[in-house]
Amino acid sequence: MKTAVKGWLINAAVALTGTMTLLFSFGATWIILHRSSEIIRDLPVESHTVLGATLAIGLILIWLNSMLLDSVAWTINKCWKPTGKNIN
Repeated sequence: MKTAVKGWLINAAVALTGTMTLLFSFGATWIILHRSSEIIRDLPVESHTVLGATLAIGLILIWLNSMLLDSVAWTINKCWKPTGKNIN
C-alpha cells in the first residue's frame, strides 16, 4: 500500500471516530437532559426549582460536550497525516 493511501485511511479513521464520538455524546446529552427533567418535574418542588435544576444540568452537559469537542479537534490535529507530495 502506498503511503498516501495509508495516510488517507488513517485520516478517515480518525475523522470517523471523532464524528461518531461526538454524535453519541450529543444523543446521550439529549437523553440525560430530558430524563433528568422528567425526574425533577415529578418531585414535590416549586417550578422555579425545576427550571433552575434543568438549566444547571443543561449547562454542565454543554460544558462536557465542549470539552469533548476540543479533545476531538486536538486528536484530529495531532493524528492527521499529511498526504501531499511536498512533505517535510
